[in-house]
Amino acid sequence: WNDLHGEIVYSIIREFCGSFAKDRMFVCDAIPTFYLGPVQRISYQTIEIWKEFNNTSTCGPVHIGTPDNPDLTVLTTTYNNRETYTQEFIAKHVNNSRFLVILHDDSPEMEYATNIFWLTPLHRRYFIPNYFPPTFVSLKRTRKESSHVPVFLVLGKATKRKRNIFSLVPILKRYQHEDFVIRIMGKLFPPLFNQSMHCTQPWCKKVEYVQLPDALNFMKNVTEADAILPLVDETNFYSTYQGGKKLSSSVMWAQGFGLRLVLYRELAYLYNVRDGFIYDEHPTRTNMAPGEAHWRIQSGRRRSFIDAFGECLRQIKADQL
Repeated sequence: WNDLHGEIVYSIIREFCGSFAKDRMFVCDAIPTFYLGPVQRISYQTIEIWKEFNNTSTCGPVHIGTPDNPDLTVLTTTYNNRETYTQEFIAKHVNNSRFLVILHDDSPEMEYATNIFWLTPLHRRYFIPNYFPPTFVSLKRTRKESSHVPVFLVLGKATKRKRNIFSLVPILKRYQHEDFVIRIMGKLFPPLFNQSMHCTQPWCKKVEYVQLPDALNFMKNVTEADAILPLVDETNFYSTYQGGKKLSSSVMWAQGFGLRLVLYRELAYLYNVRDGFIYDEHPTRTNMAPGEAHWRIQSGRRRSFIDAFGECLRQIKADQL
């Protein structure tokens, strides 16, 4: 995986070096030395990030390359499919204390393996990858800056399977006279919002597209946002994200950078996000949710995505005063 899923590596290093309760796989008798490789999978922009990390962290150091005889090898990205989890792979890696394996989707048969970790709390062994290099986190906008239009960031591939991009249309219509931008950063700009293809409505101008940048500029783009929109709801939470057993990395970036979140209630419950702008299932799609939300609605009134977005927008503008 190119750049080794950087947000995962930052948090792995924190797990090894942090002084908090953690799985014994992360317990070390001395400060460990880290190597990132193979080299051909790491861009020079990512190397710049790790140089900065080395200059500001007491944990490490972090080298680019592959050591001759590592005490532990971390596989940051594996998926539960036949191409990866072959009999040979399982025999070599699973329950082997010289490997730490990160699995990105559900795999009940692997839950009792001693060295396999997931990235959500719905598994026996997990950690939350929401730690990022502090020097970059410190670049985020201060709340008192009043010289910019509020930016709501959508991270990742904006496909129907991963993001409910259609839920943005009512927001753009409702708040078309307000100043804000929805910035989509990823591999795909949905034709629905592309002015050069299909979108002729005035509110199309509120949607910007940033083609997936390199790792360094990706991080800098996050620092320019005021809030993140995961666009995960009842249409994809239970299918694509396996009811919370598969990571929504947008939430991790928001938590790591201290950004506001406009968040589906079940996703908020999963990651214990209590200070976000939380919304419920769309009233016409309640039959798609298998059960009641874990957190009861305080006001007794279900909050829509449109309302939660509006509250977040008002808060951003109030903080600029």
